[in-house]
Amino acid sequence: MKISLLLISLAMVCGGASVCVCASELAGSQPGVKTGYDSIRVSTSGAEGEPRKPIRVRIDFAGLPASGAAITYTTEGGLALESAAQTRLSADSRGSAQDTVTVQAGTAGVYFLNVFAHVPGGSKAASIPVTVGNAVYTPRPAPGKSAVGTDGQRVLEMPAQETRD
Repeated sequence: MKISLLLISLAMVCGGASVCVCASELAGSQPGVKTGYDSIRVSTSGAEGEPRKPIRVRIDFAGLPASGAAITYTTEGGLALESAAQTRLSADSRGSAQDTVTVQAGTAGVYFLNVFAHVPGGSKAASIPVTVGNAVYTPRPAPGKSAVGTDGQRVLEMPAQETRD
């Protein structure tokens, strides 16, 4: 539950025309050398289109291990995935890979394309806003407060209440 809230909050904070979800920026490390999921970066320059027309979303992956990654795509709301829901990407010599996903929505609005990159040792998730028609994506501020964890990663502390039956 806490991880889901953290991922949703992180997606809301990133927002805007460019999306980048990074658990940590590995300063000074060589691309493709790290094999853990914490080095993976998922980004796109934004996705816009018209209702009832295919929208192509180019997604860039960086920090992938030499073995590549298994990628899973899901959608939310009225956004339909027209590409394969799962694929396997091979990393180039720099640890990078690209993929293009086609989605479509019947009505104007802001929808989300969810990207899950699975590598040995863990997974990375990102939610990419897809704007259809003349809708405007306005990220809401996260209800929590930003903090830095003991491992140096940025953490968003969210309010929670425990209930007991």
